[in-house]
Amino acid sequence: MGGLLGSIRNSVSLPCALALVLLSSCAGGNPVSGGQASVPDTDWVGRAAVPANITQALSQLDAMPCPKGVAPETWAELTGALGEALSARLQVTGDRLQVGAGPSARPKPVAAASVPPDEKVARQGRRALRILRAVADIALRPPHGDAAASTLVYSASGALLSWGYFNPGDYDQNGVVGLSDLVPLAVHFGESTGTGNPFPENTVQAVIDGDHNGELNLADIIAIATNFGVQVQGYRVYAADNTTAYPPSPDSSNGTGAIFIGVASMSLAVEPPTGGRKVFNYQVVPTYAPRYFWVRPTDGETDGAASNYVVVVLPPKQGPIAKLANPPTTETLAHIVWNASTSFDPDGVISRYEWDFNADGVYDLDTGQVRTADFYYYAPGDYTCTVRVTDNDFYTDTASGTVVVTEKAKWRVTVVDELPAAPSSLSIYAVRLMDAAGHPALVYGELPVPGPVAYVRANDPQGTDWPAPVLLSPARFNGAAGVVDGNPAIALTVGTECHFVRADDPLGSSWGAGVVVPGLISANRLVNLPGAPALLAWPLTASFILAAAYDAQGTSWADAYEVPIETGVASLDIVHGLPCYVERSEDILFRRAVDLACTAWTDPVYVNPFERASDDTQLLDVGGSPAVFYYDQDMRALKFRRATDSSGALWNPPFAITSVVKPYGQFCGGTNGGRPVALYYDRQDDLLKFVAANNVEGTYWGLPVILHPTYDVENNLNSSSGNPLISFGEVAGCPAFGYAYETNNDQGDRVSRAEYVGYG
Repeated sequence: MGGLLGSIRNSVSLPCALALVLLSSCAGGNPVSGGQASVPDTDWVGRAAVPANITQALSQLDAMPCPKGVAPETWAELTGALGEALSARLQVTGDRLQVGAGPSARPKPVAAASVPPDEKVARQGRRALRILRAVADIALRPPHGDAAASTLVYSASGALLSWGYFNPGDYDQNGVVGLSDLVPLAVHFGESTGTGNPFPENTVQAVIDGDHNGELNLADIIAIATNFGVQVQGYRVYAADNTTAYPPSPDSSNGTGAIFIGVASMSLAVEPPTGGRKVFNYQVVPTYAPRYFWVRPTDGETDGAASNYVVVVLPPKQGPIAKLANPPTTETLAHIVWNASTSFDPDGVISRYEWDFNADGVYDLDTGQVRTADFYYYAPGDYTCTVRVTDNDFYTDTASGTVVVTEKAKWRVTVVDELPAAPSSLSIYAVRLMDAAGHPALVYGELPVPGPVAYVRANDPQGTDWPAPVLLSPARFNGAAGVVDGNPAIALTVGTECHFVRADDPLGSSWGAGVVVPGLISANRLVNLPGAPALLAWPLTASFILAAAYDAQGTSWADAYEVPIETGVASLDIVHGLPCYVERSEDILFRRAVDLACTAWTDPVYVNPFERASDDTQLLDVGGSPAVFYYDQDMRALKFRRATDSSGALWNPPFAITSVVKPYGQFCGGTNGGRPVALYYDRQDDLLKFVAANNVEGTYWGLPVILHPTYDVENNLNSSSGNPLISFGEVAGCPAFGYAYETNNDQGDRVSRAEYVGYG
């Protein structure tokens, strides 16, 4: 093409030559995006390279240095060709660049005398004049025409409008067509695709190839000359609620209803990593009603060629997808962590996970945004869990999983001792279970009172083999027994004195003489305070009695002292190292001592302000905080409630464990692995059952397990004297309990039987 322009110069005038070159250039498609053409370091780059008029431009063109890496003869040919093209434009438009000028600034036609006399050349010249006049009109405005219309695309994932920068002749993509655009053409001059097809999109060459013919030659100067001074400050973004506001052609005005959204300035254009045409990104806000967007280049005052339009609309709401993993087969005691972490929401977030652990359609636990839930299975079986997920738009989905639990640890029932039944009551009147060096041990009192107090330790950790009991001196036993400094210990009432007796070894095979506890007649609980044992007693009066030893073995004791309270004690325990109690009342009032001497107490806290509790409320320490098991007389349900901290000032909401239990000794509570557990008599099934919470807080509970299908416990859980006939404990880390009841033996004789149920 360089030779073509040279040959044309020798035969026709420059306007005619320019027209012929314009006519010989090929139209090409617009790529969607691109990058900035790379140029060498030169002072002739940027808006400063645009002169005030064509005369000044010609003067500056002569002074432009040859860019690095460009052959001087190539540079001379390019600057000469651009100079001739600008001179031809000067003949048509005059000396003013007239960028942004109105219709009144439109140049007058040149005189006929300037047209060559030859008729053929004259016709070519007149045609060239018409082309140049049209070019002059274009130069008065931002980029116009199909070649300047960007292709607009929309990405729903980021709500982004994206389009490429199109300003024909602006080869260095600095926002204005000027002398500096000659530099990238010079750097890549002579490059070609070799096929006649345009250069690939997002390449430097595609930006510089002004006539889109796949060759970088002198013909590409035409775009610079014809658009000299055309500038783009940015792109105006428009929207409408319908397509009638969209311009019918790129150069048409916007229709009625077009809404101006904002401007994307040239400073926001970025060069893609692959190089080539610069790209704009503009974020919009989708709505459920479709909106139509398009962009137009602007010089700050008027608009240029309109892009295509795109439709922006929010997609229909999608619900979450619930997924629940199937845990591998495991053995009892099974600790399963149900995991729904692969659940997701395609167009939002999951805000709530709810869990149904027994396939009854009732969701037992709400973990909020926590994707897992712990559950403990004490019995073998195939268990199903269902998770319901809710997203931020309140759409839901469910998924179920199954786990197979095989039996390893199991419940074992063993007869410990059997006595002839008393005429009117059980021969065994009080039972206490303890862990003696890893084996279960039972302490129980035998009629008459005073009578023998038996201590027996199983020969195995499972409690399946029991020897004959060790009988201590005749006394009365009210349930105060436990392990003190590693050895079993018991509090006995001998006459009007309370004796503390501690075994000589951890097994309890022999027992020493008792130590009198001054000021105390009997004890209901043996507890361990920091550094020493203590005995607690609560007679049916408005007081309780505390006695503490001076040493860890309990060899000497301080005088017991009575602590007055407002009503009788329903239950008393040591919680987080300090005495606490709940009063014997329908309103569960909790109080905690401020010191071991109980010289002051916290103000009473109503644990059940909207419920009526029975007298057999049980207080215990669960994970360092006070907790209570109680019978709700209105709902006829066994409930559990735990304080949020050791002070007992605030309490978690109550949890209804079961509604098939009777009050007055038909249940007892404890802890296993730090979690609260309960034993209760199911009055519907006539069965003794065990149930455990799945967390320390006791906010959701497991599945009940049948412990003893033949145990007639309805009237045998507590004796009329208030002494416990059922005692829960933890042996070798597993739940266990001992109890006494009356039944018929194989010979049909009525007997009082002490039994042990252990798990492991």
